[in-house]
Amino acid sequence: MAMEWVSAWAGATVWTTLGAAPVWAVLTGLELAFPRGRRSPPLTYLRGMIYWLPVAAVIAGIGLIWEEVLKATAWTPLLQVPLAGWFAAHPRWTWLGYVISPLVGLLIFDFSFYWMHRFQHRFLWRFHAVHHAIEDLSGINSYPHWIEGILKFIFMTLPWSLLYKVDQVAMPATVSFLIILHGHFIHSNTRLHLGLLRVFFADNRFHRIHHSVQAEHFDKNFGSATTFWDRLFGTAYFPARDEWPATGVAGSREAETIADAMFRPFGPSTAPASTPSPPV
Repeated sequence: MAMEWVSAWAGATVWTTLGAAPVWAVLTGLELAFPRGRRSPPLTYLRGMIYWLPVAAVIAGIGLIWEEVLKATAWTPLLQVPLAGWFAAHPRWTWLGYVISPLVGLLIFDFSFYWMHRFQHRFLWRFHAVHHAIEDLSGINSYPHWIEGILKFIFMTLPWSLLYKVDQVAMPATVSFLIILHGHFIHSNTRLHLGLLRVFFADNRFHRIHHSVQAEHFDKNFGSATTFWDRLFGTAYFPARDEWPATGVAGSREAETIADAMFRPFGPSTAPASTPSPPV
C-alpha cells in the first residue's frame, strides 16, 4: 500500500513537472528571440527546472492525499455556483460562457493568491525570500520555496473544496494552456508584454515591479493573474514604458544548489536585517 502511494506520488511529481515543459519551451523561445536587456544565462534555465521539482513534489503529494480525503468523506461544498448549467440552459448565450467562466475563475484564483502572497511577505518572508532572491528572473527560473505548495492548499484548495465550487464551463485545452503559460509569463525576461490588456491582466512588466530591488516598488503588485485586486486594495503600480528594474534581494544571493533552495529558510539567516519584510 505504502509503495503504491509512493509510486503514485513520484509519477504525479514527474507529470506535474513535465506538464510545464511546453510552457517553458514557448517562453524560452520568446526570451531568446525577444530578450529584454541581457539574455538569461543558459545555466539558469536548467537550474530553474531542477529547483521546481520539490515544489511539484509537495503539490502532487498534497493533491493525492486530499483527493482520498474528499472521496472518503463525500464532502459537498457549502455554496455551488452552477455557471455551466446556466449557460447550457440558455444556448444563445453559450459563447459568452467561454468568456465569463475563465474570467470568474481567474478572479477567484487571484483573490486567494493575492492574500496568500501578502501573508507570505508579512509572516513568511524568510521562505518567500528564496523566490525574491532570484536575479536572473525568467519564465523557468522563477521557482518558489516548496512551502508555497502547502500555502496554496490552505489558501486555495481548502476553501475551493469545502466552502464553494464554481461549476465552470468546459474550456478547450488551448485556454488551459494559455492560463498556465500566463502564470510563468509574468516572470519572463522578454520585451513582449500584454499592451493595453495589462489594464486588467498582469504581465511581466507589471510583476517585475513586485520583484524590484528599488524601495519605491516594495509592497506593490501582489496579484498573479489580474491587476484587479491590487487596484482594489491600493497596491497597484503600473510601470512606465522603460521601467524594467533589477530584481533580487539586497545583500542576498540566489540559491546556488537545490539544497540551498529547499533549506535556506531553516538556517540562521535568510537575508540581511536591512532587507524589508513588507507589511500587510
